[in-house]
Amino acid sequence: MTTRVVTQEYLDGLLDEIERLRAEIARGCPHVIAPIDRFHKLYKKIGADGVQQCWLWQGTVNNSGYGKFKVDGKHVYAHRWSWEYFNKKSIPEGYQIDHICWQQTCVNPSHLQLLTPYENNRRKKNRK
Repeated sequence: MTTRVVTQEYLDGLLDEIERLRAEIARGCPHVIAPIDRFHKLYKKIGADGVQQCWLWQGTVNNSGYGKFKVDGKHVYAHRWSWEYFNKKSIPEGYQIDHICWQQTCVNPSHLQLLTPYENNRRKKNRK
């Protein structure tokens, strides 16, 4: 499993791309609005202190401490959305995302790892 390291320059470039696409939307290209708005909503709610630092979710959290927000009227976990967005693929059915930094509100994709439930539970037990 390879983890993508995301630099601040990369994130800033994405924001520049968002602004470019927003201008395209204003000219009549509505097909690009949904993914841009989802990323922009996520980016505005993280405290990105650098590439290797935790990006702590600043929005709503559930009772278990995981960040969440709505996409198309449905609640999604911020860390799962971040993993899918930066890895450009869906989380396979039956898999979970582990915070290798142990911070449940972290959405830094370099701190998130795809695991089976068995492996995720084994790691949780070893952390105690």
